[in-house]
Amino acid sequence: LVNISKRGRDTGKDGASATKNSGGRTAAFSYGPVVYYALCIAAILYSGMWLPVLLLWFVPALTLMAMILRLRIIAEHFGVPNHTQLDMSRNTLYSIPERLLFAPHNVGYHLDHHLHTAVPFYNLPRFHCLLSSIPSYQRQSKQSDSFWGLSSSTVLKDIMTVGTPLSKSAPS
Repeated sequence: LVNISKRGRDTGKDGASATKNSGGRTAAFSYGPVVYYALCIAAILYSGMWLPVLLLWFVPALTLMAMILRLRIIAEHFGVPNHTQLDMSRNTLYSIPERLLFAPHNVGYHLDHHLHTAVPFYNLPRFHCLLSSIPSYQRQSKQSDSFWGLSSSTVLKDIMTVGTPLSKSAPS
């Protein structure tokens, strides 16, 4: 026997609480993730590695990673016209140090990823070569050579340029 309350929760004969999903089936609480994290925490504490894990994983994840991700989001989306699918984002061909810090796994091919999200990261460079042969892609897409390097087409130059069609703060 199952008692259904007004909030859509079921209480089975064992008293366990579960919610009904959209298919009408009962979805019970899963203890798998809780057990997994409890085992991870126990192993870290037992091995005496809590301080390195704290300093080398959690502190950077809560401080440096936020800054790096914010810079990458700016690099991907700021300073582009955003009128069509071909100019809603940019590709940045990062230098090796920039790639290690900002764009692992071919994240620099951001526009190409937005155009076809099903392309896996390891195929994005080859996919970019295919797209580059299309005239409308060549004309309308934004390509940057670096984030802050010395080349003529950098993300930083796009962001700092005011009054150009690529600038978000350009007068209308």
